Formats: sequence, structure tokens, C-alpha cells
Amino acid sequence: MAWALLAQARPDPFREPEVIWGTAGIAVALLAGALVIWLVDRWRKKAAAPQDATEELSGFRGMLQRGEITEEEYARLRNKVAARVRESVARAGDGVATGTTGTAGAGDGPPDPLPPLPPGDGSRSPPV
Repeated sequence: MAWALLAQARPDPFREPEVIWGTAGIAVALLAGALVIWLVDRWRKKAAAPQDATEELSGFRGMLQRGEITEEEYARLRNKVAARVRESVARAGDGVATGTTGTAGAGDGPPDPLPPLPPGDGSRSPPV
């Protein structure tokens, strides 16, 4: 008689409404979580996007004029911004394909160097 209980056909658990709705709920929750993470990451990266170098230097200059930073701090910040600009220009120059555009030698050689930054307000010589 015990063998008769084991031989009875069990209903397919994947056809039960509880399993179907539970699985669908978990899938929706995972997709919603992934969407939230993607949106937060996109917002965070947009907020941390680098400013334009001129805007950044203008802000630092204003801080110097208001007395929030010293001349030395301003010079250090200006040098960091200049180094970052030079690096981005060098990276952009490395990715540019060199080829002729109708003139001999066009695009040959390294890009022109950046012009030097103007001195702060003339009261102090640039760091060596």
C-alpha cells in the first residue's frame, strides 16, 4: 500500500500560480533594482563630470580674490589644471589619425605645445 502512495502522480510545481507569481515578482524586483542602480550611477557620473578648465580657473581666481586660498595654493591648483589640460590634449593627439589632406606633410609630427599660462597678478614669479 505504501508503494501506491509513491506511484501517484504529483502536480507539476511550475504550473502552480504561487510559483509563477513568485518567480515573476522576483524577476521584476531584480530588474527594478538594476534600473535604480543604473540611474544612480549615471547621476553620480554626471555630477562628477569635470568642469571646463577655464571655468575651473575662474573659480579658483575668485577664491583667491576673496581670500579663501593663498597665492601658493592658487599656483598649485593652476599647475594641476594646466597639467590635466596638457594630458588631455596629448591623449587626443595620440588618437588622431595622421594622413595627408592635400598638402605635403600635413599631420606629420607632434601637435604644437600649449602656450604658457599667464602669470597670476604679476606680484609673484611662477614656481620653478
